[in-house]
Amino acid sequence: LDRSLPLLHLAADRPSVPGCLAAACALDVPLRSSTFDAAISIAVLHHIASPERRRRAVAELLRVVKVGGRVLVYAWAIDQAAGSRFHFSDAD
Repeated sequence: LDRSLPLLHLAADRPSVPGCLAAACALDVPLRSSTFDAAISIAVLHHIASPERRRRAVAELLRVVKVGGRVLVYAWAIDQAAGSRFHFSDAD
């Protein structure tokens, strides 16, 4: 699931991706509740404009995962390790 059609097209061209791709917004996932054993969100939250909208995105992840399932969220942090190639001047 991604909002970016160009990124979905790149993923579709990879043999390791079995074709379960969809374009949608993380704030309104068009999938049934309690469907998946797990869900991941990598480097997404910092692209969402407000804390309330970020909470909605996380709530959607939790909604589509079965009770007892797992959700993994990775988010960028303004504080980066020494030597990191990422440098941020301001927090959101």
